[in-house]
Amino acid sequence: MYCHTWNPNCLLAIYDALLPSTLFSLKTYGILYFLKSLIDKRGKIHKIEWKTFVFKTIRSSLFIVCTCILFMLWFCTFRRFLGFVTWPTLSFLNGFATCLVTVWIETKQRRALLLPYLLNLF
Repeated sequence: MYCHTWNPNCLLAIYDALLPSTLFSLKTYGILYFLKSLIDKRGKIHKIEWKTFVFKTIRSSLFIVCTCILFMLWFCTFRRFLGFVTWPTLSFLNGFATCLVTVWIETKQRRALLLPYLLNLF
């Protein structure tokens, strides 16, 4: 039983998911942080702090990409190590291991907001 039906190889499946998840997260967080910056600066584009905007976009995108990649990696690792898949190994173990790593990528202020999101992985 595979988590990734598009490619039977675990590493190639993770590689296949890397580019689409990166592009999706950059577009999503780019729009969100741009709108937030625009609202904070009351519509004055020339007052936006572009270094901060780019840094926050990349940081949040890295969080989502790492969540995607590590979830798949842990799933494959537990499946290969145990030789079978059960409900705890399908969701809980790899979700918990992923959350432990990825929650530290984001800022302290956003961690409390991200925990309910990450709990959906379980």
